[in-house]
Amino acid sequence: MSGIQVGSVVLQWPIGRFSDRHDRRLVIFAVSAVATVAAFLIAAFANPPGGAAPQAVLLGLFTLWGSAALSLYAICVAHANDHVTVEETVPLASALLLAWALGAALGPLLATAAMEWFGHDALFVYVGVVSGGLTLFAGLRRLISGPFRSEP
Repeated sequence: MSGIQVGSVVLQWPIGRFSDRHDRRLVIFAVSAVATVAAFLIAAFANPPGGAAPQAVLLGLFTLWGSAALSLYAICVAHANDHVTVEETVPLASALLLAWALGAALGPLLATAAMEWFGHDALFVYVGVVSGGLTLFAGLRRLISGPFRSEP
């Protein structure tokens, strides 16, 4: 747990700063890809048949996952705010908060179901699948619509 929080605290600001200077869709793609890979590596190394990976490896993976996964919401909110007028910011914030709340309510239920069906090791497989979906979505959106004209 400490690795997740440390990763979030240490890298959230630099990742956000980087997203201020580059196409946020590419940053969302890259950061969610890192979260996806880290989640699958955690799932693979946490409880393999030969025994768990050393704690230092798992701490590094959890730190990497925390830095990526916990940065995504802020980058996605910034991306959404880049494309609305001042008058639309309050309705946008309401919609984003509702979407976050639905995810916060449904995500644990789905993760619990996955863990009941496939065992406790399925948690980070589930997390990897969800973040992998975001990775695919962000990559496809970038390919379909191309770069924004307002990019620096």
